[in-house]
Amino acid sequence: MYNEFRSLCKGDGGWTRLWHGLEINAVRAGMFTAGSITTYAAVKDALSKRRVGSGVVGMGDEVKKEERLLDHAIAGGTMGVVGTLAYMPADAVRGRVYNDSVRSFTGNNKVGGAWGGIVREGKMIYNKGGVLGFWRGTGAAMMRTVPSCVAFPIVMERTRKGMGMDYYE
Repeated sequence: MYNEFRSLCKGDGGWTRLWHGLEINAVRAGMFTAGSITTYAAVKDALSKRRVGSGVVGMGDEVKKEERLLDHAIAGGTMGVVGTLAYMPADAVRGRVYNDSVRSFTGNNKVGGAWGGIVREGKMIYNKGGVLGFWRGTGAAMMRTVPSCVAFPIVMERTRKGMGMDYYE
């Protein structure tokens, strides 16, 4: 492993090659986070308010929110779907950029370094498949993302409750 690390750092760009792909991964992570966190909070709130209004949780001024496993699962699943749809354009570009790493990330291409590779690959996806080309492979991505998004909030919120922490709002 040490020899591979050394040979990687000796190539074009030196040790900075360790951060190749940072740009598109930052965009992808931001898109997923923006889509998923807002969705989770909104869906969980909507489910909670629906029960409160129907009198299931309680009536009057003091309404204690009830944590339901199903609410977390539904909100988490919805979070996974929306987050996946939000990050797919960046994911499609990332796959092409990674597979074309020599041309895209040497920093010596004529289109402008890493961002140039991202723009070039995005144009290629659009030219080949139109706007929908950016969502190619969405089903497979959801098979990876949605189950973890269902499990994560359940584990997080149950752990908080087990540690005696307030309900996360």
